[in-house]
Amino acid sequence: MLDLRDNPGGLLNQSVQVGDEFLDGGLIVYTQGRQESQQQKYFSHRKKDFVDYPMVVLVNGGSASASEIVAGALQDQRRAITVGTQTFGKGSVQTILPLDDHSALRLTTARYYTPNGRSIQAVGITPDVTSEPPKTTLASLEQEGATIDEDAEIHERDLLHHFKNNGVPPAIGAPGKDATAPDGAVGPGKHSKAPGSSKDKTAGTLKEQKDVQLDRAIQVLDNWHSYKLQVARNDTPPPQPVRSASSASAPAGAGDSGSGGSGE
Repeated sequence: MLDLRDNPGGLLNQSVQVGDEFLDGGLIVYTQGRQESQQQKYFSHRKKDFVDYPMVVLVNGGSASASEIVAGALQDQRRAITVGTQTFGKGSVQTILPLDDHSALRLTTARYYTPNGRSIQAVGITPDVTSEPPKTTLASLEQEGATIDEDAEIHERDLLHHFKNNGVPPAIGAPGKDATAPDGAVGPGKHSKAPGSSKDKTAGTLKEQKDVQLDRAIQVLDNWHSYKLQVARNDTPPPQPVRSASSASAPAGAGDSGSGGSGE
């Protein structure tokens, strides 16, 4: 079981290395941008002693960027079954450009795509098995001058001025504004917190709650063949990449997948 809940991501090469640990060959992720140098494919290595043991990946709205790359690769390669809620949707690539005054500019230069050609940006990864966390009874919390619902999850598409994913519809069942909403139509959204993680003294005291998502993941492992069959029935033919890309095997060292946040 790989728990990627509330994992905001990190470097692209690290996500490729993690994906490579669990895959026996095959595509992990690819990027597409305006320039040929931004067309990259990253593959896992073939392994002599590889064991295809049952595997579940736990995700939620706090899973972003590099963690979405890992979850998307394991899901598309049917190496693992994903359990939880819709991920954050941070699928853009940033490049650091040094400036003459010794400062630097972080510029969005490309997008990430899962092996089946799905863009993560403002859409995220839809879990194979949806499992919502229990609702908390936490008192309302004020942050940045707004009342916040402790149970709500914020996603890339909920942020002002987020990088749009034109032409890609929102995931089925995904809450919030869609990825193609007109500029200015999206609000600041709501902030998410993992149940039981709040340390704000104004928020009151959280009661210990059962991790229903973890329990669901264990249930999936206990009934592995039934869930694998169910997921296989729901599979649809993957879209084809619109452009060819140069290849790179794991580990890779191109770019920063950034942390879960708009403009990162």
